[in-house]
Amino acid sequence: MFSPFTTKIRSTYGTAVILVIVLVCAFGTFYYQKVFNADKEITKEKEIQPISVSVVPVKTGKIEQYVYVTGTIRAVDREYCYFETSGKVTFVKQIKDSETGLERDIKEGDRVQKGELLAALDSATLEQEINVQKASLLEANAALNKANVDLERYKILYEKHTVSKTEFEQYELAKIKAEMTVNACEARLKQADISLDHSKIYAPCDGILAYMNTRKGYYFGGAGSGQGIASESDLLKTIPFIILRDSEMEITCEVPSGYASEIKRALESVIFHTIIKNDEEETLRIPAKVYSVNPAVDPGGR
Repeated sequence: MFSPFTTKIRSTYGTAVILVIVLVCAFGTFYYQKVFNADKEITKEKEIQPISVSVVPVKTGKIEQYVYVTGTIRAVDREYCYFETSGKVTFVKQIKDSETGLERDIKEGDRVQKGELLAALDSATLEQEINVQKASLLEANAALNKANVDLERYKILYEKHTVSKTEFEQYELAKIKAEMTVNACEARLKQADISLDHSKIYAPCDGILAYMNTRKGYYFGGAGSGQGIASESDLLKTIPFIILRDSEMEITCEVPSGYASEIKRALESVIFHTIIKNDEEETLRIPAKVYSVNPAVDPGGR
């Protein structure tokens, strides 16, 4: 039999346990309702928001693949200009400098036009030779005219049997010699004109002056100065002018061997060229085509 004090304690403990259970159940129900309602709101929002899609029509076409390589650019055509006679340079073409506005000699990087006189050697001796040959030609023509007159006069006399055949043939021979003298003088005069022309360098084409080894006072030894050079590097240091035709350029580059089977002639390619414009870099895309493929593998690049 329990005492009244013991019964009261047990009754109070039992009531507290029941109360805790009721509170836990109420809190669990409230939390469940909150989470469930939140999930329903999220699901509702997802259902309401439309899904953004892009529609692209299906079509066939080429698949572009770029292989980025670097190379060496150079003009396809270049003109080597040199003097074909010997002498000292007395003239070099002058242009107005775009920055200073003053006259200056042309230099590497300047643009030239076909037919422009770029440089000339001292022509005093050559011009004197031309004058001598012109005088000789005039004298030879005068002698030929006299020979023709004499021949016609003696022909009449020979037909009248006034002079012998031997005398007549002497005047025929004199005319032939006079004609030969005229031809020789004309040839020497033409050669003198050619020598004078060879003492000048005219631009053979429109282009850019890439190399220049000419200044006033320089001496050149004639046609041999541009021939018999062992290497191109030596030639670039000695030849008076080299002009590049910039209308067509070529680029030599090495491509990884893995792409060797895909590189073929006439394959379209793009050259990326960066320039500075208004203090900002601008990249130009220049279309090009492959025109030659060397299948050899560079041992150093393997």
